[in-house]
This record gives sequence, C-alpha cells and structure tokens, in this order.
Amino acid sequence: MGNSLCDSKDVRFFLHELLNVEEPGESERYKDCLRETFDLLGMPGIAQGTTAYFHALNFARDRKQGTAGDKKAPDQDSFMVQAHVRRDLLWMKCYTEGVRALVLYAICCMDRVNATGDANEKRKWNDILEVLTPICKVYGGDKGFEVFIKANQFLGGYGNCPEHNVEKFARDCNITSIYEGTKGIQSLDLVNRKISMKNGRAYQAVLFQIKETIEEALEWNELIPYASDLKSYIGMLEETTENIQSMKIAGSVDLVESWAPLYLEIWGDILLGWLFLWQARAARERLAISQKQFNTHNDEAPDYFNNAFYTGKIVTAKYYLGTLLPLVTGKFEAIRKNDCVFRDREVSYFFD
Repeated sequence: MGNSLCDSKDVRFFLHELLNVEEPGESERYKDCLRETFDLLGMPGIAQGTTAYFHALNFARDRKQGTAGDKKAPDQDSFMVQAHVRRDLLWMKCYTEGVRALVLYAICCMDRVNATGDANEKRKWNDILEVLTPICKVYGGDKGFEVFIKANQFLGGYGNCPEHNVEKFARDCNITSIYEGTKGIQSLDLVNRKISMKNGRAYQAVLFQIKETIEEALEWNELIPYASDLKSYIGMLEETTENIQSMKIAGSVDLVESWAPLYLEIWGDILLGWLFLWQARAARERLAISQKQFNTHNDEAPDYFNNAFYTGKIVTAKYYLGTLLPLVTGKFEAIRKNDCVFRDREVSYFFD
C-alpha cells in the first residue's frame, strides 16, 4: 500500500519513542514471538480494518469529483477536499491507530513480564496485562469490523466489487473477532474476574498509568482541555465500576452480566483516549525540540516530514479526545440508569 511508510513510522514512534522498546529486527528475544501472541490480543481484527482504511484513503486521494469527461470541471479535485470525507477518514485513522497502539502496549507488557527479574515489576506488568487482554481481544475485532463498514460505505458501490478487496475483509475480520472466545465471554471475564482480582490491584494498576499520563499532559497548555476531559471520564469509570461491584455484592449478577459488553466498550474507549493523549504529549515534545533546534541553527532546514507526522499525531489525538471519546458519556448514562426491562423476557415476545 502507498501508506506503508506512514504505518511503519507510526509503529516505530509508539514502540521506540513512547515505550522505549529495542529494535524488533535486531533483538534476539523477539525471534520467538509467536503469531498466536498477536492473534490472542486482537491484532488480526484491526489489521483487516487498517487495510480497509488504506483502501478508502487511496480511493479518496485518487478519485476525482464530478463525472468523467465533464468539460465544466476538467481539473477536478480529489474527494479529499470534502469535509465529510476528511471526517470519515479521520474516524478510521483514529480507530486503526488507536487499537494498534493498545495491542502493541499489551504485547509490550507481556514482553516486560518475561524480561524483568524484579518481582514487583513482573507483578505490575502482569496485572496490567490481565486487565487489557479481554479488552484487546474484543475491542480490536469490533472496531476493525466497524472500520470495514465505514470503508465499504465510503467506496460506495465499489466497496462490494471483488477487485477492491474490501468486501472480503468483513468475513476475515468477523472470524478473527471471535478467536479465543466471543464478546460475551470476554466481557464476563472482565467484569466478573479481572476488575475484582487481587482485591482490585490489577484494575488500579491500569488506572495509575492513565492518571500519570494525564498529569504529564496537563503541563502543555494545548492539551489541558483534552487531559481534563479524560480525567473526568476516568472519574465516571471509577464510579461505574463501584456501582457494578455493588450490584454484584447485592446479588444482582444478571444485571451486572447484562451490562458487561457495554462496560468493556467503555474501557476500550477510555484506553484509546489515554494512548492518544500520551502520543500527543510525546509528539508535542518532539515538535518543541525540532523548533528549538531550527531557531538555534537557522541555516538548517527543519525536518518537514517528521514535523508533519508529529503534527498529524496531535490532530488525530485531538479529534478522538474532542469528538469521538465524548460519546462514552451516553454509555455511562445507560449503565447508571440501569433499566431492567430485559428481565421481562417472555419467549412469546420474540415470536409475535
């Protein structure tokens, strides 16, 4: 694909500049990393979605507005000039990059569990991995499929033509999304076991990482509104988790399990917000360093490719945190209201 360079740069940025991971191609301990590692953590689903997104991106860039041979518009612009097109592409970019970052972070946790000799460090990274695993498995497949739907609609009738390959991604993505358990099973694992395991220690370990990033982002004026919003969503998550735990103690297990899939979605939304904020802070720091170097040595041209990449990371983060993540409030509200109409479940209702 024409975007493989940007995709590779995004992966390297997350692994090396944020996680300080060694060069994958040169580190001996990466040679034994099995494909099952990626399968178990939901990478196949988002990989299919990413490919669909790249097809849509190339289609929008190459496709011209108007009809072929239109004498009134011989030099048509590409679809990219349309506001709704850019919004849809940014939506797909957010979820492909966000879920990929989530899976890479989980794999890094797995690697750190195996690499460290410190018992406390091993316990910390294993706790975080325990919580992230069901979320990665489900959220990656779900969002990969949603990206496919968006890309398919984006291409119009071409999305269902075999030569564009997008239509077959739906089948592949659907199969990989139920690998090692359906959404229902993984959601129950999260809500019934992972959140309360070790007296909530694993759950708190993840929240600590998120809160630490928020505090660091608050040092940049540009990111303060987004960091503040994420902080408020974390408060809602903690409140919702306490309510769910209270329902379990009260014996309303059926209510807890009915909200489990939505609760897992909330976690996925919040985690992507955290990872985007983290990346935006790192990108802002790199841009500040680049500008300082340019001002000091004004005879040297700035690195426009890197600057465009870092600026793009900030824009993507702002779009997700400012436009997509606020939708999570409706999910919080649904669980808070705790409507129990599903309990009135006469079989005849389904066969009227």
